[in-house]
Amino acid sequence: MVSIICCTMRQSFMGNVFINYETQEWKNKELIIILNKDDMDIEIWKQYAKQYWNVSVYQLPEITTLGECLNYGIEKAKYAFIAKFDDDDYYGPNYLGQGMQAFKKKDISIVVKRSVYMYFEKNKLLTVHVPGEENLFITGGVKGATLLFRKKIYEKVMFPYLNRGEDTFFIKACLRYNFKIYSTTKANYVCVRRAEPGHHTWNVEDEVLMKNCTVVCKTDDYRACGVDHEQRTSKKIAYLTFDDGPNQATSQILDILATYKAVGTFFMLEPNVQIFPKIAQRMVNEGHAIGLHGVSHKVNIFYASKESVMREITTCRRTLKSITRMNTFLVRAPYGSNLYMKPTYLKAVNYAGYRLWDWNVDSLDWKFRDRRLLKQIIKDVLRLEKKAINPVILMHDYPETAKYLPKIISFLEKRGYLLEKIDYSLKPVLLNRLSMKHKLRLRIR
Repeated sequence: MVSIICCTMRQSFMGNVFINYETQEWKNKELIIILNKDDMDIEIWKQYAKQYWNVSVYQLPEITTLGECLNYGIEKAKYAFIAKFDDDDYYGPNYLGQGMQAFKKKDISIVVKRSVYMYFEKNKLLTVHVPGEENLFITGGVKGATLLFRKKIYEKVMFPYLNRGEDTFFIKACLRYNFKIYSTTKANYVCVRRAEPGHHTWNVEDEVLMKNCTVVCKTDDYRACGVDHEQRTSKKIAYLTFDDGPNQATSQILDILATYKAVGTFFMLEPNVQIFPKIAQRMVNEGHAIGLHGVSHKVNIFYASKESVMREITTCRRTLKSITRMNTFLVRAPYGSNLYMKPTYLKAVNYAGYRLWDWNVDSLDWKFRDRRLLKQIIKDVLRLEKKAINPVILMHDYPETAKYLPKIISFLEKRGYLLEKIDYSLKPVLLNRLSMKHKLRLRIR
């Protein structure tokens, strides 16, 4: 069980705090938020926190040091492990899972990251800061935002009453008590260096930090690199995605996936989740990813306004959460994002922390209810393979799709693909936006 503690003075990053917590795949967790600014209204954030499971919000006067805030959070923590989260960084879905796995090694008291992904927002550069310091015991030089430790340490070591450098003093004190500190890999976390001046308490110029960095790539989407970038890009991965469920055919699909020990991603409609709650829960129990497909699936209702788009997505999310206890932020828009999703709608979806996904392989199972859907998938996968692009395959929860699913899986496995589920850290696949002329010509199913 892990207690996550996040101290913040910045109201604008509260959304990021909740998203980092909710997307953690580690289920046994709580979030303790310490507001450290007098003009932050605690009642507003207490009310907002009610949307989430196991979240507590406290407030201390802004004259209170960061170290004192952390100690206060530890005293409020219910669980045996403490994770310190920063409000402005990115924590991938498997961040807690990776850290907790490391505690299985003998006598480890503290798990941290020394080598980290670091994203420079101004230059859009993803780098590795202090490369090569992974999977080893260390004696200092850690990234304070990645502290994960046994709560019993607090019996001997507290955070000093400082606003800067409190992590360094904490680590030094732990070493004096011979607590072992282990650095995991850089995966599942990105330290984000924001572009605005004066944002960071760690007052170091980007140019100075860059001297200890190796450049990975230039990108607009650092979340997509919050895993092991080198590992992920070297694999052949296929993503099986299913829309419009759950229904009776979904049970057949889940049986087949279980037989092949494969996972998929299911974008569900809220009314169907209400009708088939046990099937939705089964998806979660068997390790599949779940996503949101709205409520109505009708163009004139879903896309009526920015508010209607957000209402449909939020309603679907809350229903799924109430049934499965999983709060997903993965979304697939009805008919894809390139037809009716206006830029203002898209901006609202992204601002709320959702990750919008389309596809690059359309099975056309909505049109072909026979072997042609298999041929369509094979043709498109082979086309993408020549370009070294991993396929995201659009299918639906239809009996005919279930019938051909074993052959689809066998084909992909023979081509050397690993079948994985979509997670929040991936860079979404989006369709190219269509001109109005093309939209008018297109016949929507």
